[in-house]
Amino acid sequence: MEKYRHTSVSCSPGLALALGAGLGALIAALVASGQEEFTVLSVMLCTIPVALFPLIIVWITALNVEVDGGRLRWRFGYGGPGWSVAVADIQRVGDIQFNGLNGGIGIRGLPWARFGGFNYCVGLRQGVQVELRNGRQFGIETDEPKTLAFVLREAMKATEQN
Repeated sequence: MEKYRHTSVSCSPGLALALGAGLGALIAALVASGQEEFTVLSVMLCTIPVALFPLIIVWITALNVEVDGGRLRWRFGYGGPGWSVAVADIQRVGDIQFNGLNGGIGIRGLPWARFGGFNYCVGLRQGVQVELRNGRQFGIETDEPKTLAFVLREAMKATEQN
């Protein structure tokens, strides 16, 4: 079985950083206006989320997926936490279309949604649904859903033959 590795990116990291810089500039302008209600504490409470926002957006707008060594692995962003399952534990692979309830950006845990389980989303609206032998299901967004599904099915066949 060949190794598969792909990174799906839904948003430019530069765009996220520019958005964060814009929010920071807005706070700086409000502070510079001399309004008394902008105390040091309120500025700190606003600045911390503004500083973290672009970093979080950069982290969750890329999803790295790898199929290798009998495992499906995926992780957000550039060095973020990752998850994996053994290909032998996969029962079924299918297409999934994400919408406002089960998609978006980040980890979506919606057990009542059509596909149940968790969905790992970067805002692309298409992906692969994985159903494990224990009944657990999850979705992985990718801009190559057909390729990822094909690679997983081939890995499943190779695992069954061994």
